[in-house]
Amino acid sequence: MDKKKRLFAGVLCLIMIFMATAPILAASDNAKEEVVYASLGSDGEVNSLSIVNIFSKGAKEDYGSYTKVKALNSEADVKMSADKITFTSDKDRFYYQGDMDDKTLPWLISVKYYIDGKEMSTKEIKGKSGEAEIKLSIKENPAMDKEFFEKYTLEVSTKLDTKKFKNISSDKASLANEGEMKLINFIVLPNTGLEASINADVEDFSFEGFSINCLDLKLNIDLESLGLEEKADDLKSASQKLKDASYKINKNTKPLANGARDIKASYDKLEGANRAYIEKSVEVFDGVAKLDAGLEAIDAKSDELKAASKSVEDGLEKIALLAQNDKNMAAAIAMIKESYKAFDAGLNEYVGGVSAAAKSSKMLNAGATAMSAKASELISANSSMTKGMASFTRNLSDYLVASDKITTGFTKLYEEIKSEENKVKDKFVKNDSASTYVKSFASEKNENVRSVQFVLKTEKIEEEVKEEVHEKKVDEKKNVFKKFTELFSK
Repeated sequence: MDKKKRLFAGVLCLIMIFMATAPILAASDNAKEEVVYASLGSDGEVNSLSIVNIFSKGAKEDYGSYTKVKALNSEADVKMSADKITFTSDKDRFYYQGDMDDKTLPWLISVKYYIDGKEMSTKEIKGKSGEAEIKLSIKENPAMDKEFFEKYTLEVSTKLDTKKFKNISSDKASLANEGEMKLINFIVLPNTGLEASINADVEDFSFEGFSINCLDLKLNIDLESLGLEEKADDLKSASQKLKDASYKINKNTKPLANGARDIKASYDKLEGANRAYIEKSVEVFDGVAKLDAGLEAIDAKSDELKAASKSVEDGLEKIALLAQNDKNMAAAIAMIKESYKAFDAGLNEYVGGVSAAAKSSKMLNAGATAMSAKASELISANSSMTKGMASFTRNLSDYLVASDKITTGFTKLYEEIKSEENKVKDKFVKNDSASTYVKSFASEKNENVRSVQFVLKTEKIEEEVKEEVHEKKVDEKKNVFKKFTELFSK
């Protein structure tokens, strides 16, 4: 059954190649295509590598470091001299295979197997049961030309028998069903690698292996129909505006920073002046307090003065009554009495003035006290403001540094968008494959290469089945289909 499947796969592959390349090779007598076949071990190591080269009719020259060459669909004699291959084909589509001793691919492929968290070799894991994990790693091979890794898309596929594997999962794969088989597919885009796992519960572990197809994928997408070019222009325009705005902000913020520093210096001076004001206001407050105390003492004695004045006045009245019989004495007493009235009036005015002064002094004292408190609040607020201005100045300086970085970043973004626009066009704009050549994998001396495809297959893990060996005569003249399918049955 497996052999029939491999035969079918080989025939299908051949038909696809015929359909895909027939019009291409007809466009140029010197054109060729390459299909690189690699057989990998179950751990991903390369076991063998060969290239099928496809040409049109006529005398041809080709290059490649082969250990052996042979025609696949013709009796034509394929000659090899060092790395130069010559032949004359009588077929419209001529295939010859070259086996390579160098087993280096553009990708480093690794496959590891685990049961219940324990790593096992391919021999150990056969027939095991438990929680299975298959880890696949695909990385760039630094020993090879970067072009293949940077341009080629990889399709990685495998399948698991659902009679053996349950609860199948893989976070980076697309899963589908094909009868009792679970199909698992990964896509690896150009210039990227893959680190992926397949997890499942297994009974009697066996594995089909991975099939990996690598090709320079042409999506044939028209950018104009999708409006991508217009969007790219909008993105460039927006990034340019952001860059210009960032530059203006940066330019206008620098004077602000200078002004902030000047304001801080002024606040420092104001804080010093306020401190001097506080010191003077304390002296004034002390003087007002002393004045208030003196006026209160005088005001307290003024009542005694008024009482004494009243007593004097009453005494003069009595003396005046006694002196009525003595005209001279009465006249003198009357003069004293009038003079004392003037004195008493002055005394009353003085006492009233002292009382008013005492009241004013109390108001002045209260005002001085309030002024002293407000001055303390002022200097406290000014100190906080000075600290705030210092913090603002520091933050503004940090902002200027960040603004410079933002401006630089937007400039770089704009330049990268302009650069990426051409890369997007290279990947998505329609390509005329009939006029496009690619790099040869076989040899740098090959120039007219229309396409290069890689077909990689890892070895199966299965219990060895002994089969009876029947001798049979091998037809030396195999047709192209049989020779092609041999590549899949190795």
